[in-house]
Amino acid sequence: MDCSGDDRVILEKFHGGNCLNAYDFFGCHKVKGGFVFRVWAPRAVKVFLVVKGKDEVEMARLSDGESFETVSVVNAGDVYGYALILKDGKRILKADPYAFKSDYPDSFLSVVYELPPKNVNTSLFKKPDFFSAMNIYEVNLLSWRRHGDNSYLTYKELKDYLVPYVKYMGYTHVEFMPVTEFPFDGSWGYQVTGYFALTSRLGSPSDFSELVDEFHKNGIKVILDWVPAHFPKDDWGLIEFDGQPLYECPLPDRMEHKGWGTRRFDFGRAEIDSF
Repeated sequence: MDCSGDDRVILEKFHGGNCLNAYDFFGCHKVKGGFVFRVWAPRAVKVFLVVKGKDEVEMARLSDGESFETVSVVNAGDVYGYALILKDGKRILKADPYAFKSDYPDSFLSVVYELPPKNVNTSLFKKPDFFSAMNIYEVNLLSWRRHGDNSYLTYKELKDYLVPYVKYMGYTHVEFMPVTEFPFDGSWGYQVTGYFALTSRLGSPSDFSELVDEFHKNGIKVILDWVPAHFPKDDWGLIEFDGQPLYECPLPDRMEHKGWGTRRFDFGRAEIDSF
């Protein structure tokens, strides 16, 4: 269900598990007078917007009593996070769950980023032939190829090297292992901390968009892996986001993937379905 309307309507859909584009409401978005920031933190007593190099700004509680909002004059590229004050007076600093860009590797906070207007070029898509063979090339963009100094190829460089390779080898599809932001290279992207932010290791979201377009221009469809099963326990991330289990299941026997050392999402909670 599209999540649009005034704040009360959007929040009602969000809490009902029916806000399929909650990322258009929560997170950081360009508005008249600056950027609006919104975060869901039901157990926080207060929430402050923390922008690197600027004074902290206390966020106002929204009509649902669980979410917070502020409009601030900031610039694209500014690093930000949320400082949550808990009932016991403890202060915790969190990255934005809905951020479009991460400050990794400089820090684990979020970056103010204005997405370009949606421009889906339908001319790049061909009518599907359900009788043709599918030949899928699965690839980890970080390890497929590297420079001599072991640094990563960027999205722009992958456009020049990976696309011709996949086409030459006769593949019809390319499947990217997770490209949403993650802190540990050894996880191959399967332990995500930023579900709406492409990994900043390889470039900007616009650079990634150009890579996808280049595959489409060459008749190759793109599949994205994503990770709804679990998330890591890095303290700036989703774990006990407002001081207690929020994104994860609160029941001890269902809270963790013991083998992975990660937390399981609570899909019995409507807001997590919306997320």
